[in-house]
Amino acid sequence: MKIAVLWDESYLWGLITYWSCKSACIPFEIILSSEIPTGILDHYDLVIVPGGWAAQKGKALGEDGRKKLKHFVESGGSFLGFCGGAGLGLDVNHGLSLLPVTRKDARNRLVNFSGGVLLTRAAPDHPLWHNINSPADFYVWWPSQFELSDASGVTPVASYEDSFTDFRVSDLSVDDIKLWGIEWEEWESVYGINLDPEILWGEPAIVEGRCGRGRVVLSYVHLDTPDHRNSQAALKNLCLYLCNSPADPPELFDEAVSPPRPPDSARTDIGIIKAALRIKHRTSEFYNFGYRNLFWSWRTPWLLQWKRGLRGLEYTTLLVMSGELTRRILEKPEQHLNVCTGDWKNKFFKFEAMLESFTNEAAVLLGKERFVSEKSPGPLCKLSSPSEEVRLLRDKLFGDKMSFGGHYRELISVLDELLVSVLRAERDA
Repeated sequence: MKIAVLWDESYLWGLITYWSCKSACIPFEIILSSEIPTGILDHYDLVIVPGGWAAQKGKALGEDGRKKLKHFVESGGSFLGFCGGAGLGLDVNHGLSLLPVTRKDARNRLVNFSGGVLLTRAAPDHPLWHNINSPADFYVWWPSQFELSDASGVTPVASYEDSFTDFRVSDLSVDDIKLWGIEWEEWESVYGINLDPEILWGEPAIVEGRCGRGRVVLSYVHLDTPDHRNSQAALKNLCLYLCNSPADPPELFDEAVSPPRPPDSARTDIGIIKAALRIKHRTSEFYNFGYRNLFWSWRTPWLLQWKRGLRGLEYTTLLVMSGELTRRILEKPEQHLNVCTGDWKNKFFKFEAMLESFTNEAAVLLGKERFVSEKSPGPLCKLSSPSEEVRLLRDKLFGDKMSFGGHYRELISVLDELLVSVLRAERDA
C-alpha cells in the first residue's frame, strides 16, 4: 500500500492531513507538484490531496502536472481529496475533471460554515462506513458544496443530516441562535449571505465515481480532522479501500520503529536553536496581541476563532506552521538539524526576518481594522473597507483576492518550504 500526500498549496491543511495519517499509523510520503512530471506517481496506489485553495493547487500542478495526475487516475490509481483537495478533482477551471461534478453557485448554498456535522449513509454498504454507525459526527471547515445535476455515474457516499458540536455559520453558533430565538432570515438581512443551515441538510457531503480505471473519492468533510475518532476510522477505511486492501489488516498500520539514534552534539547548530527560540517568542507575542485586543482565541489546538472580517485563517496558518517547525527543531535538534545546511539555513534566517517585519505591520493593520469597525455601523469585510489606509495596507500584506497574496504569500511560502524539508527529512532519517 503506497500512499502519496500532494502537499502544494495545502499549508495548514497539509499539516492536519500529516498529523491524522501519523495518528492513524497510515503509511504515506509527501510529494510535490514539481516531482509529478518526473514520474513519481508510478510508485503509488493512492494520492491524497489535503484542503486549501483548489485553483491554486491546479496552478501549482501546471498543465503537464494536471495531465499526468489525471492519467495516473485513469490508469488505475486512486484519488482522495478533502475540501480544497476535493475541489481539485471537480470539472472546474484549473481542476482535473476527474468526475463530472461542479460546485453549487454561492447564491444556492451555505457559503461559510464550519464545525461538527452529522452525516448519514447515502451509500449504506460503502467501505467508508466500516465499523462506523450512522448518523455519525464529523467536521467541516468552510467547504463548498457539490453540484450533481449532470453527474452521471457519481454516487453520494454521505449526506449532511444535522448540526453537531460547535457548528457555526459565519461567526454565528447554531446552538446560540436557537437559544436567542432570532430567525435566520433576520440574520441574513444583516450579513447579506445564506445562513440558515436547513439548505444544507440532505445535500451530498462525500461522493465517489470512476475516472477511467481509477477510483475517485471527493469529500468536503475533513476526514483528516486531528484527534477525532470517526474521522480517523473513515480515513483508514478509505485508504484500505482505495488501495485495494482487505478491511482490518493490522499489519498495514503497524508503525515501523527504528532504533533510537544517539544525540550528536556536533550536528546541533546553536544559531538555528536561538533563531527558533526567537521565532517561538515572536509568534507567542503576536498571538497574545490578538487575544488581548479581542481579535481571536483558540477554537481548537490548531485553529483560531477570529473576529469576522479579519484574515483569521491566514494568521492561524502562520501561527500553527511556525509552531510545528520550531517545536520539531527545539524538541529533537539532533534529529532535525541534519537538514540545516546551506540554503535551508539561509531560508530559516530569512523567514525570521520576514516574520518580524510581517507581524509588526499586521499588528498595525489589525489595530486600524479595529478602529474602523468601532466607527462603522456594520461588520468588517475582508475585501473592502471604508478606510483607504486600511485597504492599501491589506493589499500590501495579503493582496486583494480571497486567496491570499502580498507579503503573506512570500512569508508563508518560505515557511512551507522549511517545514516540508523537515517533515521529509524525518521520514528519511
